[in-house]
Amino acid sequence: MAQARAQSDPPKRAQIYERVAEQVLKDRPIVYLFNRHWLWAYNAKLAGFRTVPDGMVRVQDLKMN
Repeated sequence: MAQARAQSDPPKRAQIYERVAEQVLKDRPIVYLFNRHWLWAYNAKLAGFRTVPDGMVRVQDLKMN
């Protein structure tokens, strides 16, 4: 990406971006584009609740005191 930004010749820049796109398609990374602000409501007796960036609720280690 830095090489492409530094390149002033448009065809050469396009070649570099093509290689980057090929690598991205090969690797298939997960890219989070945003992070929702989730609102959680629960009883104070609940212990072990933790939030994670993907928004999924993990129920392991939850306990009611």
